[in-house]
This record gives sequence, C-alpha cells and structure tokens, in this order.
Amino acid sequence: MADPHLPTLSVLDRLLDDTPDRLMDPPVSKTRTLDALRAAIRRDLEALLNATRPWVLPAPHHDALACSPLGYGLRDVTSRALSNQDERTRIRDEVEDTIRRFDPRLADIHVTLLPDDAPLSTVIRLHIEGLVLMDPEPELVRYSTAILPPGQMISVHALRDA
Repeated sequence: MADPHLPTLSVLDRLLDDTPDRLMDPPVSKTRTLDALRAAIRRDLEALLNATRPWVLPAPHHDALACSPLGYGLRDVTSRALSNQDERTRIRDEVEDTIRRFDPRLADIHVTLLPDDAPLSTVIRLHIEGLVLMDPEPELVRYSTAILPPGQMISVHALRDA
C-alpha cells in the first residue's frame, strides 16, 4: 500500500518511464517524488506556454470555451509589440490567467514581469510562483521563463530556492 504521506504523481506521470532500460524503478521517497512532481509541472507549463491558441476569441456568452481546448495556450505573439510596457503587462496577465485555467495542481499563482534594462527588448522575462496542492501541506514551486521573439520555443526552468 502506498504511503499516505507521500505525494502522488498523476496517472500519466506514473505511466511514463524515463528509464526504460531499467528493470525496476528506484524506491519511492518524498524527495524523489517532489522532484518528479516539480519536473512534471515544469514540463506541462512549457507545453502550455508553447501552445498557440486561435486569434478568434469566443463571444462573452461562451465563457466556457476559454477553459476548453480552444482556449489552451497563449495568443500568438507574432504581431504584438513585445517592447511596449503595456503589452508586456498584458502578456504577463495572460500567462498568469492561462496557468490558472489549465493547471489545477497549482494555487495562489503569481507571475512577475522581470525588469529589462534594454529599452527595445523583445524578450519578456517572467517569474512564475505557485503552491502545489498536496498533503500534508502545499509545496511552493518557482520557475523562470522568457517569452521570446516569434518562432522560438519557450523554455521553463525550475528555480531551486523554492
């Protein structure tokens, strides 16, 4: 029987095998499980932020569509003015809202827009912080990412001071 004090990974994460050449996985520990959970959240955030949703926004009376596959991901940044401070703030808000809608493992999500010394920079650096909902108590996780000029993949990196 599983230890009730250990966090449980999602079904998908338990089915994925990162080391298929091994006959058996190493024993489960709280540290190893938390590391795997952080890595899974990082992987899923990366997929979410790299997904591009359609430009056509659902009508206000179809608000359920925002949480459907049609609302998954970020709006395309190709024609957005990434060097404009107001647009950078809108993108930060959109990232925070998108994570809230599509990652139910996280609560108390805060996305911070990091300052950029280059006035015409087209890179938006973000700090993502949230609580992983688990027993016996929530676990704080922190990630950094950057929204890059069009055509470049977004990568998410775990911050180890969490």
